[in-house]
Parts: sequence; C-alpha cells; structure tokens
Amino acid sequence: VSEFCAEARVYFVEVAEHFAKLAAVVPKDQYYKFNDMWRFPMQRLCFLASLIVYLETKTLVDKETVAAIIG
Repeated sequence: VSEFCAEARVYFVEVAEHFAKLAAVVPKDQYYKFNDMWRFPMQRLCFLASLIVYLETKTLVDKETVAAIIG
C-alpha cells in the first residue's frame, strides 16, 4: 500500500503547480464567481489526499494537512 501512496503523492506536486497557475489568473475577490467550475474536482482531490494520509498513518486528516498536500 505504501508504494501506491507514494506514487499517488507524486501527482499532487503537479496539482499544486496547476493551482499556482489558477491563483495567478483568478482575481483575489472573484473566487466565488468561479467556485462552481472547480468545486467537484476540489472535493475529489480532498478525498484522495485524505485517503492517502489515512492509508499511510491510519489517522484522520485535518484541513490544514489537506491544504498542504494539495498546494
């Protein structure tokens, strides 16, 4: 299981890069204008990050840890 978790964590580096590009494009006060465009993918990413942490440590994750993983 640990090798699958390590392989999955590699993809989150790319996700963080894409979020940095997205943050540069979306104006600071316009988040909720575009929220519906990425709400479901964000839910899926949060679930996947939570699942990885759970499989690695057998503990539940907090939102700060998920935010750090996603970028």
